[in-house]
Amino acid sequence: MSSISMIKAIAGYATINPTADYSHTSSINKHTEFSQKLQHAQAPKPVTIDMAVNVANNHENVSEQAKALYQDIKYEVRAQLQKNPDTRTYEQDFYKLSIQEIMEVPIKVVIERDEMREAALFNSLGIDFLAYKELGLRQEMLSLAENDIKESQSLLATDKEDFIDAIKGFTAQLEDQKNALLGGIAPDELGKNLEDRSSPWAKLLSIGQ
Repeated sequence: MSSISMIKAIAGYATINPTADYSHTSSINKHTEFSQKLQHAQAPKPVTIDMAVNVANNHENVSEQAKALYQDIKYEVRAQLQKNPDTRTYEQDFYKLSIQEIMEVPIKVVIERDEMREAALFNSLGIDFLAYKELGLRQEMLSLAENDIKESQSLLATDKEDFIDAIKGFTAQLEDQKNALLGGIAPDELGKNLEDRSSPWAKLLSIGQ
């Protein structure tokens, strides 16, 4: 998890959420204090351009935990699906179910040794580090799914576009949830709004229909 990305998320929260109430001095001080503490804690490590790369869009930076969770999800989904001689239909069903699992499966978050300091900083400021990391893990798994979809030999180009469009929508929702946590705001539930055809859930479930 990139510390620079977290700092930027805090700094950019007001821009992303212009309607948020930042008139409260305590909220502003909270963000400032968090940024300063996190920068200080990470000071011994040299800051590079790579540290600013968004984890969700960089396959090489996906955590081992996210990779393991994604492999488990794929295994479970394949066990559920019946073999279909139409490989395109099979992969449509496979990725639809996989993405649903990525968004809904309960995750037991593990704090790695190199995350202990960040977790302590989050918790000292009343920010739920486990909840924040869980959202990040889901984003990482969506990134892995997107890579697999792009490399599929059975899906049509239009199928891939539809899946990627839905993934972008889910990733944006998760990012909003992370920003809400950093802003001290309880994040909204990611419900299945099927009536809104522009929602990622509606887009995902319409694939292959």
